[in-house]
Amino acid sequence: MNKDKIILFVFFVYFIIALLVHSVFITIEQSIYTYAIEKSKSSILLVIKYLSIILFSIFFCELTVKVSYRKLMAFVLIPIGFLCVLIPLLNNFLFPQLLYFFVGLGFVVARITAYHFIGQVTNHGGIFASLINRLEALFMLAFIVSWLLAGGFAMLGWTWTYFFWVIAGFITIAMLLLYHIDFTGTEEEVLEIQVAQKGKTTFKDIFYYLSNSFLKFYKSFGVYLLKMFYGSITFFSIFQHAMIWMLVLNLGFLSMVQVHFTQWIPAISKQYLSNLNINIYLMLLAFAGLFLGRIFASFVLRIFRPFYVLIASIISCIIIVFITAYYANDYGGMVQISHLSELPSFFWAIPLISFSWSPVMPTLSAIILSNVDRQRLSTITALIIFVIFIVEAAWVGVSASIFAGLNVNVAFVLGMLPIVLLLILSILFINDIKSKEKINTSF
Repeated sequence: MNKDKIILFVFFVYFIIALLVHSVFITIEQSIYTYAIEKSKSSILLVIKYLSIILFSIFFCELTVKVSYRKLMAFVLIPIGFLCVLIPLLNNFLFPQLLYFFVGLGFVVARITAYHFIGQVTNHGGIFASLINRLEALFMLAFIVSWLLAGGFAMLGWTWTYFFWVIAGFITIAMLLLYHIDFTGTEEEVLEIQVAQKGKTTFKDIFYYLSNSFLKFYKSFGVYLLKMFYGSITFFSIFQHAMIWMLVLNLGFLSMVQVHFTQWIPAISKQYLSNLNINIYLMLLAFAGLFLGRIFASFVLRIFRPFYVLIASIISCIIIVFITAYYANDYGGMVQISHLSELPSFFWAIPLISFSWSPVMPTLSAIILSNVDRQRLSTITALIIFVIFIVEAAWVGVSASIFAGLNVNVAFVLGMLPIVLLLILSILFINDIKSKEKINTSF
């Protein structure tokens, strides 16, 4: 087993899925013109994405570590790749809906298996947190790349749906790598995978392997359904423990802050800038800050303990938020800008807040997961996904109402107050975790 190759592969698969997760907003906007539908109808794609992620995080948390990684990845990637090929060819809104249903499944499987693999190949908490930050940095980079690809096709006069052919190409590469990489370990096998050693690989071998895997998968479908049912029982059973509720609160406050920050960007743009098309550039600045912040944290975490990095990130973000709101409140009138260098100075707090805030989610997740017994790692990872996305889905409307009813700067500070509660709970909760050898032993 080549650990570096495995880590690179799971990172690559996660990046592919992240590209599709972020492309939902592009698809919603462009579907209005491509499929001649209203935005209220195209927005169903976002609902499908959220629902599939939430539901699959419940039912697939155990299945991801009990089914062969090759079979599971083939089951996820092949329908996604097939739909990516069809979308530019067939002018039917049904195919994007099916795609984002499978994207939700792909995201859950990709994140849980990636976290599991990272946990398998690292023993040190700081290294684990560093790799998690690098993995999640790719998630932020995927937003930038997806919009640059779609924008590049528009500049060339090509249809935006060619974006999905690029993804199909990436998936083809991933499938070839999936067959070539040796997942068998020397001391223990990663995710219980056993692979027969073969000679020179041909496309016939790959086709035979994939078709055989699918036949075996569907023959055992009843068994997998039972495992999914058992997984859902395991998922909900962890809620009987008080520590899990503390984790849920932490993740809930974290998600509230993330949602409110993304809602603040268009709100402050509308308040101070007369340019109607500037929002996407501000969002790209924000995601660039998130990407760079997590990359920077991945190096810092090799020097300092994850707990200190987490607390320092939260405190620095709180300070920047209040300073930004104070200076923005004293700024009067709207301005017209021709390029980003003419932005009012407080707008540059967007990437700064992103940079300071970005390590919080992956570092908090890493601290929790590094103290979890391996038998429960997939379940706790699924819990993290479940809570973050269900709170995000619920908090979008609340955050929009806060900005609609209050001054943008007051609304910004008010909506970011959960970050203070997150700081308090993190200090109390993480110290409680550090006093235990394993979360599993307290269960």
